Amino acid sequence: MSRHDFSPLIAYKGSPELLQNALLDDAFVMMEHGKMSLPEALKIGLSFLTMYKASSSFDLVSKRLESEHLHKISVISRLDAIIKTNVGRR
Repeated sequence: MSRHDFSPLIAYKGSPELLQNALLDDAFVMMEHGKMSLPEALKIGLSFLTMYKASSSFDLVSKRLESEHLHKISVISRLDAIIKTNVGRR
């Protein structure tokens, strides 16, 4: 992590709550994308986050995560339909 990682925070003029939310959003993105814990994600430098979000890897992982999410939703929907069908037969 370089010294300039936190320079945007010094110049930040918005409300502290908005800054906290933005930083936590970035940490949760790294938790999901990097399969890491919250303490690990909080240790990542802001310059790395900026670089990662601008990379093609970010888009690739985002699409993979979205695909996994859609797959889980479809499995749950199918199971729900099977359960409703079985309940209706009783």
